[in-house]
Amino acid sequence: MTYQITYTLEGQETAHCRWYRALDAATAVEMFKATCENGSLTGEHPKVKAVYKKMENEWEEVTLQVS
Repeated sequence: MTYQITYTLEGQETAHCRWYRALDAATAVEMFKATCENGSLTGEHPKVKAVYKKMENEWEEVTLQVS
């Protein structure tokens, strides 16, 4: 499945998005956390606003506890 992580960066109101191919939403969030720790978002402190799963041609919000 394809998941979209919508997040904001500290001091910014603009929402940003990242897309991940993962087995489930929790795995996509873990991949996003790894990007924050060791990838292109290293040093940033993003706040996850929403997680969406692509269902056919539409995005469906996933209810998931994120920290």
